[in-house]
Amino acid sequence: MGSTRLEFSIHAVRDFLVALPPLPEQRRIAALLRTWDTAITAIEKLIAAKDRHYSCELSRLVSRDKSPRAHVGAFAEEVSARNRGGNEARVLSVTNSRGFVLPKDQFERRVASADLSNYKVVRRGQYAYNPSRINVGSIARLDGWSHGVLSPMYVVFRLDEAKVDSDFFLHWLSSHEARQRISNRAQGSVRETVSFSEFAELTIPLPATVQQTKIALYLNTLREEIKLLGQSVTALKTQKRGLMQKLLTGQWRLPMPDQETV
Repeated sequence: MGSTRLEFSIHAVRDFLVALPPLPEQRRIAALLRTWDTAITAIEKLIAAKDRHYSCELSRLVSRDKSPRAHVGAFAEEVSARNRGGNEARVLSVTNSRGFVLPKDQFERRVASADLSNYKVVRRGQYAYNPSRINVGSIARLDGWSHGVLSPMYVVFRLDEAKVDSDFFLHWLSSHEARQRISNRAQGSVRETVSFSEFAELTIPLPATVQQTKIALYLNTLREEIKLLGQSVTALKTQKRGLMQKLLTGQWRLPMPDQETV
């Protein structure tokens, strides 16, 4: 079914009705909205700077660490539990930007099979990835739900947390080194996929677990700060949209200086 193109001519635009307050009030509205733009831009620049700082610290503390390297398979085990009873109906998928998501948040239509009995069960704290998309970052730890099911194509694995701190490992996964090693594995595969056995052959610098936890807590703090700043940007953008809706439609009017009481 072909897409429909919506076209507007200059004649159609001329027929639009626009709330048009006096020019001084228009200028005051524009100046007010610029205040929000300035704040949003400033925080976005701060986020970018803190992202760079996090990446540098991640490289310094994890990727360039001189501790002995260990194969992922030394502390990770594949999990293949199936939804045989069909009791679990929360179908999930893994994205490269938001981690685990519900399919309805990613797709406009149902993409899961009607029969979920062969789907893989994933539980909180376990990891999963799409073998054909792990090279673009589609790997994540389940944190947002207690459990769910994934398409049989996914690889699910768990960590032995007596050997590795899960947060430490999660940070390593987001490092340039990890992504490059995973990408190299995919390129070396005939179908550009990464099986668990291939993933398990990757190596990671692995200091003592106490040191892993210290590093992870520090990096968690950096990521949490970036997350909070991102929430601030989202809130400011929402506020600006609300102001635009009220001010540009004339629902709200700005008092002019000669109208203000002292």
